[in-house]
Amino acid sequence: MSKPERLLFFSAAILKIVAGMVICYVYLKFFDGGDSWRYFIEAEKIFGLYKDNHLSIVDFFFNNSYLKEADFALAFSNEPRALFFTKIVFLLFLVSGGNFWVISVYLSLFSFICLWIFYRELKNHHIVSRYVAQISLFFWPSVIFWSSGIVKESFSAGLIAVLAAIILIFRRTNRITVVNGLLFLLLGYLLFKIKYYYGAVFIPLSLCYVLVNVFMARSGLVKTKKWLQLMLFSGLLVCLILLVSRLHPNLHLNHVGAVIVNNYQLFKQKSDPEKMVFFESLKPELGSFLAHSPKALFTGWFRPSFFDIQNIWSLLAAAENCVLFILFLFQLWQIRSFFRGDVLLNLSVLIFCVAMAVFLSYSAPNFGTLVRYKVGFLPFLLILFLNKNVILEWLKNKISGIGKIPDK
Repeated sequence: MSKPERLLFFSAAILKIVAGMVICYVYLKFFDGGDSWRYFIEAEKIFGLYKDNHLSIVDFFFNNSYLKEADFALAFSNEPRALFFTKIVFLLFLVSGGNFWVISVYLSLFSFICLWIFYRELKNHHIVSRYVAQISLFFWPSVIFWSSGIVKESFSAGLIAVLAAIILIFRRTNRITVVNGLLFLLLGYLLFKIKYYYGAVFIPLSLCYVLVNVFMARSGLVKTKKWLQLMLFSGLLVCLILLVSRLHPNLHLNHVGAVIVNNYQLFKQKSDPEKMVFFESLKPELGSFLAHSPKALFTGWFRPSFFDIQNIWSLLAAAENCVLFILFLFQLWQIRSFFRGDVLLNLSVLIFCVAMAVFLSYSAPNFGTLVRYKVGFLPFLLILFLNKNVILEWLKNKISGIGKIPDK
């Protein structure tokens, strides 16, 4: 590792740890502990149960019957994803001596290491410049903040980063080893347990990309036939989505619309009207979702905006989203470059960012929740917006020109 890369590694790692401490402090100071403290308290309860019953790790993770026999009730007993993350926090509870702040450090470092693995693959492939990768993964405020500390997003964002790295390894070597294949399955399973909706979009897209490339290579077809790639990709994606829809009750095609609308209504009841996005007459029908999807996409990518400011937190988010919107506008000038190079990879990333933005805007319309949840796709969106962006290129040239001795 070169000296500049060591400097990047340690500075980004420290920034990540500090961000995790800050998010935990903010939750404790301003939100009565928030989710971070609740996960810690629940893990502490499970520790007592684990110590008294001498449970095996297998029983602990995959058999919840011991929780029903306990003398206390867990706050997340009826929330499978939150309960599963509580178990992960419990494991860190064991190795941290039950220290809240040390657990935060562990989760922040996990997220950072995963993002670093993804960064190294991005750099090895020369898909984007190292500046784009560094900003997108290590120095964008929301990515730093919301993928750190004792929150589910720190774990899920790390899983997505490593899954993406495995796909890039396949792209470089044109093969999936047994180790990488098993690792992909394991991490995909964990992602489904923590954030099933991210897994339901990311994994089919990844498998489509791999399978189409394998087919093109083994059939002897020329990869420059992009129309054929797109046809194969589209057909296979539909089939895989239908298959994945059977993996979780909320993803069943006859249920998913009702689940989304129900989540929207629940957030609507709990949220301040000025702190959420409204979709008038939203119904669990395809036509209704399509009609509202432009607004949902804009919300998922660029809101809260300056028109949505209610407090210091929304002000910070609005400032960041304003910069993101400006980057998007300038990137439209480079739209033709999207169709050059690896079209399937670019298309997969775009579909992932669009699908997750729309889904999250419908299901989590509260701006505070949305800002946190979108961290799973935000690094990919930043890569799309920053890659060869004229603003970034101009800034890079300006910075590189500072300190140079002018020609006489």
